[in-house]
Amino acid sequence: MKIFLYSKLAEFSIEELKKYLTKRLKAAVVIRGDFLDHFSGAAGGGMDGPGDMEGLARELASFRVLDIEKPFTLNEPMYGEIQYEKKVLEGRAKPGGILYDGIQLHNFFREMIPAEERRLDDVHIIFTDRLFGTFDTNDLRYHARSIICGYPSIISTSGIVEAPAKPREFYIEKQMCSLNDIMGIERLKQKFKGRFIDYNDRRMTEVVKGYTMQAVFYQLFHEAFCEDKNCRLYNAHWQEELIDAQMKPPEFCKVHEKMLD
Repeated sequence: MKIFLYSKLAEFSIEELKKYLTKRLKAAVVIRGDFLDHFSGAAGGGMDGPGDMEGLARELASFRVLDIEKPFTLNEPMYGEIQYEKKVLEGRAKPGGILYDGIQLHNFFREMIPAEERRLDDVHIIFTDRLFGTFDTNDLRYHARSIICGYPSIISTSGIVEAPAKPREFYIEKQMCSLNDIMGIERLKQKFKGRFIDYNDRRMTEVVKGYTMQAVFYQLFHEAFCEDKNCRLYNAHWQEELIDAQMKPPEFCKVHEKMLD
């Protein structure tokens, strides 16, 4: 088995993640940098070849979710949205405040992987700071996600921050702050510091290890999640659950530790 990691994010240590996976899985781990940089021009659907930044930006902009209460439909992006995506691709902007449809993003990335690299014994894991979500047919709205398992798997550092809910008390006190009260929100974050993963959080590398193992387990066993809250594979819906599952021993429940061995 060979594991390909795609990331140029500074939010976590890709080298530490590689050491962890090599030790735990006894697998060859290859760091390839940013996925879109590595395979730029390999996709279809409007891409004219290597260096087609305009086409790539247009594709990504078309995956934006415009209404979180409606199922996704491809949209014709505006000029400004395309130009902003170009800035993100060039590293001159961050994709903050934008929600992308996770399924569209996943399918697009999958098509970018050349046919000769789509082997079932190869694991492709893409790390992004783009926030993506999926539409839930139960409550008829989009929900942000931390991970989409598949081929490839996509892990969002922004999703790790935004998808699992913060403590209930945080939201109760947040209601007392006005929308423009930035200082009030920062004071609130300081009050609850340690009880949730935030941007530029030193714990992000440890958390990413768990999500990466979810992606690996999904490909090996078609089983990504665990019901045991003390297992790294636990699908946490609350930040405090996430921190407990990823930061406290043991790493895995007895069942998944045995499967890993």
